[in-house]
Amino acid sequence: MLNLICVCPDVVIYDEEREWLYLIEVVTSHGPVSPKRMLELEDF
Repeated sequence: MLNLICVCPDVVIYDEEREWLYLIEVVTSHGPVSPKRMLELEDF
């Protein structure tokens, strides 16, 4: 079971036409997503 408070992205958008799911992170830092956070989002 996921701890949704910590794992969920800030915004989730679904494009029905393309069947794409956009996971948007709102952060105050710069640079790429950390490997740990990438794994959390993939599990989500």
